[in-house]
Amino acid sequence: MINFLYSAIDGGVAANNPSASAVAEALRLGYAVEDITVLSIGTGDRTRIIPYKKAREWGLIEWAQPLIGVLSDGSSDVYEYITKQIMHDRLLRLQFKLDRQFTGQRLSDEIDNATNENINNLIEAAEVYINQRQMQARLQDFLHHNK
Repeated sequence: MINFLYSAIDGGVAANNPSASAVAEALRLGYAVEDITVLSIGTGDRTRIIPYKKAREWGLIEWAQPLIGVLSDGSSDVYEYITKQIMHDRLLRLQFKLDRQFTGQRLSDEIDNATNENINNLIEAAEVYINQRQMQARLQDFLHHNK
């Protein structure tokens, strides 16, 4: 028996990259920009290509799912740019492409893919990404300069 109903909507619908919102809230609370540091951890960059030969025949229904991704990616990129212009070196964005570069495994860019296989592949790719020598250097530099 269901005792209550609730909505579960991905936060990306409103703010796919909420770092700008976090900075705005900190400023509203009275913090100076110089006192704010942001470590922004993304959920991965989509790499799916929309082939013209296929898409030119699409109608509204076929465009629905790809359009969501295009709009959320564009929104995320814009907010990252805005936040970077305000925060400069006090912002570090961790985000890797959802492709096979780290593990050779397929990483799904479907926001509702919570299969064990996909979750395990994402965790493995994130571990490889974060443990790269250049990423460790970026993290150390970010932490050192933002004490």
